[in-house]
Amino acid sequence: MNIENVRSKILDQYKKPKNTSAYRSYKIKVNNMISNICDGDIAFNRFPFEVLTDEEIVMFITQILDSKNEDRQIVANLRYSGMKYDFSGILVKDEKTKKEMELLDEVISETKGKKISEFPKYKISREIEKNRFDIRMLHNKKEEVINELYQLNEKIIRLLYDEKKLYFCIGLDFRCFTYIEEYLKYVDEEVNELITFMIALNTSITNKAQVFKILKQVADQYSTCMDFQISRHMNQLKEQRFNKYVATDFSINIEEFTQSYLLYKTYSNMYEEEKFIKNLLRKEEEKEPYKFINNAYTVERHLHIADDMNELRNMILEGHNDFNFEKKYEQTCDFIMKCQYFGEGWISKDNFQDVKNFYREIFISRVKYPRLRKTAMKMVGDYLHTIDSAKDDVMPPEAHIFMRTKLIRGYYRENGILDIIQDKDEFQESFREALLKTLLVYTNWDTLEYIYTLNCKMLSKIRDIIFPNLIFHPIK
Repeated sequence: MNIENVRSKILDQYKKPKNTSAYRSYKIKVNNMISNICDGDIAFNRFPFEVLTDEEIVMFITQILDSKNEDRQIVANLRYSGMKYDFSGILVKDEKTKKEMELLDEVISETKGKKISEFPKYKISREIEKNRFDIRMLHNKKEEVINELYQLNEKIIRLLYDEKKLYFCIGLDFRCFTYIEEYLKYVDEEVNELITFMIALNTSITNKAQVFKILKQVADQYSTCMDFQISRHMNQLKEQRFNKYVATDFSINIEEFTQSYLLYKTYSNMYEEEKFIKNLLRKEEEKEPYKFINNAYTVERHLHIADDMNELRNMILEGHNDFNFEKKYEQTCDFIMKCQYFGEGWISKDNFQDVKNFYREIFISRVKYPRLRKTAMKMVGDYLHTIDSAKDDVMPPEAHIFMRTKLIRGYYRENGILDIIQDKDEFQESFREALLKTLLVYTNWDTLEYIYTLNCKMLSKIRDIIFPNLIFHPIK
């Protein structure tokens, strides 16, 4: 980056009189922004300035300075680790690409009767709920489920490759961030379900802590591999973008760089938020009332809800009392039914373990989530109060993560495996680090392939641990 060239181009674009205090203030902001970039400010960690032209850096800085938020606020927000801010202010729109797509839409509309954006796209997100149901159902054979997951992973990448060829046939590069985001969520959800319901809750696996350490090694190795790939891709991009003798059919524009970085920051901060919540809950897990569960009050996964209210109260409260139990029990069942409606089809108000876990994590556990200044009981109460009049799920994203994290750890407690939850969390952090690094190659198709490969490696290792003699059957 030519610092003086970038600075002068930004200031030349300033349209107001340059002898005013507003201009002097703007100039200070520009200088501060450039200093932040040159000093390697954590706000711009992993953003690929080294492969951007001066003109693109000018567009990026100008976008931040001219956005609805002040530049210092956006920079401060980017430094924040957790789910609190919207980073869309960094997204730079590429006008050339926009005009090309508008022109192409006109041509396609004349021949096909609708725009490219109106053609149906493959919804990877639809597979998430099905996977969740298949993995958690006790009557499903685990070896069949894991083989189906492997085949589905193959199916997804093949379908995306077929669509890539269609784009290529009309002279376009394959650029679809919706697929990247959906595939990333799909793989993260799939692995999270597998490690909980096929490993942690699998009674045939005795040394679960060691299993998580083995899986962590696989994730760490892939993360190291991604470091090399990121470096390789950055060198390739420099050659393609700055060496006029290197020919390339397609080039990445500033909109795609900022889109990838926006995705990286969004999910990185979401994972950090979950990590914060886990650390918050761990303090409660270490205390005796939560940590210890008498075997007399253990409720197995397959048990149907008790008919006798006194037995129900005794088992859920583990021999203690709780004010207004019947009303809270009704709220618990109501909340479970709402969760079913909005995608959690594997749970049931008729399942004893589900009801006990939900009740205790909502009403007995009193951990307050500082970001929202609410306990789970307050979140659920607010949710049930507003959900009947709302068309969509109204629980804030942070509350979703807080509730889900609590409920998952509740299942670990109910099944007597709370002692391995930290090993599970350490693996998950390593896995997510590797997953996030796939976004940092900044090329759409390569990112999809790296996500696919990581998923293959995790499925293969989980298969080797649970079913050492199982051979994956390829799809036809």
